[in-house]
Amino acid sequence: MSALLEATIVATARPCPDVVQIDLLPHGEGIVFEPGGHIDVHLPLEGGVQVRSYSHVAIGPDRSLRIAVRLLPDSRGGSRAMGRLKPGDRIRVSAARNDFPLSFAAPRHAFLAGGIGITPILAQARALKDAGRDFTLHYCVRDRASAPWIAQMQAEFCAAFTLHDDSAQGLLDARAFVGALDPETELYMCGPHPMMAAVKAAWSAAGRVPARLRYESFANSGATDSVPFTVQVAETGAEVAVRRNQSLLDALLMAGQPVMYDCRRGECGLCKVEIEEIRGEIDHRDVFLGDAGRAAALCACVSRLRGGHALIRIDSISHGPHV
Repeated sequence: MSALLEATIVATARPCPDVVQIDLLPHGEGIVFEPGGHIDVHLPLEGGVQVRSYSHVAIGPDRSLRIAVRLLPDSRGGSRAMGRLKPGDRIRVSAARNDFPLSFAAPRHAFLAGGIGITPILAQARALKDAGRDFTLHYCVRDRASAPWIAQMQAEFCAAFTLHDDSAQGLLDARAFVGALDPETELYMCGPHPMMAAVKAAWSAAGRVPARLRYESFANSGATDSVPFTVQVAETGAEVAVRRNQSLLDALLMAGQPVMYDCRRGECGLCKVEIEEIRGEIDHRDVFLGDAGRAAALCACVSRLRGGHALIRIDSISHGPHV
């Protein structure tokens, strides 16, 4: 765990109605701006202090760090707490591992973002622009009013920027999008689960090199709306109810169940739990488990049931990647 630092809120803004932009200045060393990187914010929420990760968007001349938060109506508490911050407030932060680093080695770069997934992508695109590299940035939004920084990106990236408005154009044609990319292109992607699943399927169907598709997910990027469900922990017999706006991991921790975890973004696999019995279906929202592992396990930090009940085991499973 990185050392905790205090940070002062320098400025806040609303680039669109349901996104808050926050500039914060960490006190001391340890927070380094990285395109694609995150900062961990430690928030006093229900059940104790909880950690939320937010992508680096920009770094200011005063070394203040810009992040952005989508204000969710079914927030687990994090976005509501972040939305209440005002200049002068102090919060506690720590450095987070960068699991979405930008490589400058690729001959060509393309970026695809959906919704609030623009936050790490914007920082990466700016890094390439500053380095004088060519790239394209494709931004998919539900509608123009719900998306931040559109006019700013149009002015900043000019012909390299393309906006796809679902309300006017329908959903992105993933096969056409992938097919239009040069085979040597390295694609960086962040956005909702359905968009990313479609692009990953199109990438595979086109026979593209897997290592040239890099992506990051976020916890609320499910294929379906979140609904309540219940689990029983095989080792302890504990019955745990998971609310619609609560992760399985948080529910287990609040119930005193000893689950390991780290990234809270469905990327590291440390919090995966074994499914012994299930009544219902799993909504897998992670990017860690492969197809072969998804029938018998889920990542508790982001994935959930589409209602129903499951008997899970938290101690007998090998956590993290297989060696």
